Amino acid sequence: MLARSIGGFFESESALLNWIKSTDNTKNLEVGAGLFVNNDTSLCYIWDGNKAIKFVFLSDVTGGYLTAINPSGTGQIIMNDCTAGSYGAAFGSSNTVRKLYGLASGRGLIVVADGGAAFGKYNATPDDDEMFSVGAGQNDETRQTVHTITESGYSKSTGDVTAFDTGLNAPISADKSKVAVSCSITNK
Repeated sequence: MLARSIGGFFESESALLNWIKSTDNTKNLEVGAGLFVNNDTSLCYIWDGNKAIKFVFLSDVTGGYLTAINPSGTGQIIMNDCTAGSYGAAFGSSNTVRKLYGLASGRGLIVVADGGAAFGKYNATPDDDEMFSVGAGQNDETRQTVHTITESGYSKSTGDVTAFDTGLNAPISADKSKVAVSCSITNK
């Protein structure tokens, strides 16, 4: 039995599709009603008032479901309460990927550049050309980025930097114009 505002379950996708063909069946469905296939958590149709839009989910993901395909075909992959632009992916919790092809993995991260990526937690709001960042903030009020790389190749790390530490076994060049650099970074 179907609830008109909630939707219902079907024995197979073909049974669901055959049921949708009848306006006698769909005329009372409310917008947003979900139509599901029994024993297949990867498949769902959502009624938009005129037609059923197919969604496919990846199932059995720790912490929630990943939306694998959205109705506009843009290929986002999002987990839990994350958001992502077209062809982007956001894993974890409360991450936002605003542009195409971005990736965020962690908690409370923001990615604004096309193809940008962020890892960690609560990075500071990035500049438009920031391609990579590592966040180390504790919450929305204490956002902090400890490492960034921009589109032009500029790299910035926050914290103490130790160069030429003999404990790191960095080779020292006799030609001082070709200096090998080895760094350890400590965030305080």
